[in-house]
Parts: sequence; C-alpha cells; structure tokens
Amino acid sequence: MFRANQGKPIFRDDKARGIFLDIISEASQRFAIEIHAYVLMENHHHILLKTIDPNLSKAIQWIGTTYTRCFNLRHGESGHLFQGRFKSIIVENDAYLSQLSYYIHCNPLLQVQE
Repeated sequence: MFRANQGKPIFRDDKARGIFLDIISEASQRFAIEIHAYVLMENHHHILLKTIDPNLSKAIQWIGTTYTRCFNLRHGESGHLFQGRFKSIIVENDAYLSQLSYYIHCNPLLQVQE
C-alpha cells in the first residue's frame, strides 16, 4: 500500500489510473511478480501480489518512482508524491489471503461508509 503525501489525490482521472496500471503491468514482467488484486483509490492504492524473486522493495520502489515521474511531468509538479515507505504485510495462509482480497475488492465501499 502507498499513501499520498498530505492525503492529496494521486489519481486525478482515468488516464492516471491507466498509466498506473500500465506501470504495474510492466513491473509484473520486469520483476517477476504476480498481481492478484488491486484497488486504486483517490489518495492511495492497495496491491495484492506474490513475489517470485526476493525483490519486493526493488519492485515497489520502481513502481512508485516511475509513477511519480509520470504524475509530476503530467501535472507540472515536482517532489514526492507518496508519503513515506510503502506498507507490506506477509500473507501466510489461504484464510488471510481470502480476507485480504475481500478487503481490497470492497475498499471503495468501505471508504464510503466511513
């Protein structure tokens, strides 16, 4: 999970979402990661993925840096887009995998209720 600096939008339109999806698709091939679920919220995102190689930090850094460069070029901005380091959780069993997938898929509905 990445969160935006100061809660600002990181996906301002559908084109931005498409750019981000292209980036995670390329990362999937470049870093041998399997994307199982994702949700793109206005100011954060969640990605459920499996690493084949021990390169999670490298892959996530590449995704964040690549998207930030695209975002900044597109909007005439500079600097950091994301707040701090990404958050990751190890999924150790199928029950938690199911719960996490459910949470990711329902995240837009859960945000509306808050």
